[in-house]
Amino acid sequence: MTQPPDSTPDQPPQDPSTPPSYPSYPAGEGQSQQPTQQPGMPPPGGEFPPPPGAYPPPAAGAGYPPPQQYAGGPQQTNQLALWSMITGIVALVLGVIGACGVIFGPVAIGLALPGKRQIAESQGAQKGEGMATAGLIMGAIGAVISIVWIILIATGQIELPEF
Repeated sequence: MTQPPDSTPDQPPQDPSTPPSYPSYPAGEGQSQQPTQQPGMPPPGGEFPPPPGAYPPPAAGAGYPPPQQYAGGPQQTNQLALWSMITGIVALVLGVIGACGVIFGPVAIGLALPGKRQIAESQGAQKGEGMATAGLIMGAIGAVISIVWIILIATGQIELPEF
């Protein structure tokens, strides 16, 4: 019977979980007897040294400070400001395509003004002043555009299509 070419009759079969053993050769002239480190393996200390020119690790406690928290917890968005912005967007869109912005524009303004007042009185506990301002501006523009539409239709400058 023939044996497979990779096995030898003199050696017992090796356990597949152990790494293969490599033959050792005597050191030549100018070579040390210490074993060489395999690439990709950490040095005997267990950690890789930092690359040349690398920054040292930050000291304990260094870095960005934690975000500030208010006494009542994180800031909450004012709901009047949010709804003011939403109705302001609706007023602007409906004002451009027709005269319905005259309905939503005053609603956006009416929600923005108390929303801004509540945000100012909350002493930092509420946010959303930008949303309230956006709702106020878009509501006013939507209402003005709708009023212009109504005036142009009433004076006959624009004729509505018949269906």
